[in-house]
Amino acid sequence: MMKSTRYAESIQGKHCTSQANCTYIKGTTCLRSFCLCGDNTHPSNGICSATHKRVGHICQKDDDCVEGAECQASDDKPKGNNGPAPTDKTCQCLDNLPPTTRGTCS
Repeated sequence: MMKSTRYAESIQGKHCTSQANCTYIKGTTCLRSFCLCGDNTHPSNGICSATHKRVGHICQKDDDCVEGAECQASDDKPKGNNGPAPTDKTCQCLDNLPPTTRGTCS
């Protein structure tokens, strides 16, 4: 009798060096060198299921962002080519609340 072995697949998202690399995957932002969904996960089959975007993700309006954050232009952009362009609006915590390591506002 042969025993079946399951291998855990390591799913890695699309590598990016700028937001331009992520434009064809709707709802992603180039963060930490990968095109990530608003909840900081990799897209599944090119689709993001996140309903709100965490701190640092590109947004269009306040309702796009997690609770305690708003969509605004920021002077605190990632340095170099990895991340949103200076003209992009991103979700930022309100009232100087610090962002958590998960990208929410505490």
